[in-house]
Amino acid sequence: MGDLAVRRAALGVVLITGALFASATPARAQHHVDRTAQLDRDGEFRIWNMIGSVRVTGWDVDSVRVVAYLDERAYRRFGFGADGAAGKIGIDSDGRTGRADLLVYVPRGATVWVKTLSAPVVITALAGSIDVYSVSGDVHIETAARSVYAESMGGDIRVVGSSPTVRLRSGSGALDFTGSTLDLSLASVGGAVTVRAAGLRRAVVETVGGDVRMDARLEGDASVEVLTHDGDVELALPAASSARAALRSVTGSVRNARGPGAEPGRGAASIEVRTFSGGILLRDSP
Repeated sequence: MGDLAVRRAALGVVLITGALFASATPARAQHHVDRTAQLDRDGEFRIWNMIGSVRVTGWDVDSVRVVAYLDERAYRRFGFGADGAAGKIGIDSDGRTGRADLLVYVPRGATVWVKTLSAPVVITALAGSIDVYSVSGDVHIETAARSVYAESMGGDIRVVGSSPTVRLRSGSGALDFTGSTLDLSLASVGGAVTVRAAGLRRAVVETVGGDVRMDARLEGDASVEVLTHDGDVELALPAASSARAALRSVTGSVRNARGPGAEPGRGAASIEVRTFSGGILLRDSP
């Protein structure tokens, strides 16, 4: 290979390496902060970050590590600390909140609380309790947690995994749950709701105008209640399952594709679906 070809190849490696580094670092970040503090395996950690992004990952270490990319304003308002039982990271607001992109590692069994304005939140590999509130940011949680609560007025919320208790709330954003839970509560004003759930003992789904698509594996004498104003509801159950079903729509169509069936025996599940103008379909799971 000639000298010119070698120089071109070397330049290509430099350009590729530079592009990869640039893609890993937020374009507007002026400061890089990497700090670690001790946090108990079952400690509590709180995160405030109004603008930017938040990613939280559980690990098997008795400490919390924060990797932050901050613009000048966020850097001036940045605070972080932990003392074993509890800790927090925050970008204090002075009325002109800066941008912060945060990657946070916490003990897997920790309780994590996150609050944002528009920053999207991603949480993975946690076994403790999770509590997330965002005004307009999307929320994505993928883990087996002790409990999950997430609320976003304008963002979508997606949860994949298992937890005994799941509570999701949205305004215009969509709600999507896939996994196993005993107690499920979902409420949305205008966003669509999609559920693929196993192990359900209790489920309450409420929307005003959002459609509901639910595929449920019910346990024993489980109770399912779906309430909408003008959203359509499609509820699928395993063919072998039995349930008492009360389906009511004032002006919409109602269809039980499972047939009238026989009155279930003792301990069967109960299902109630009510809507004003939405259509209702009850069918077998594929």
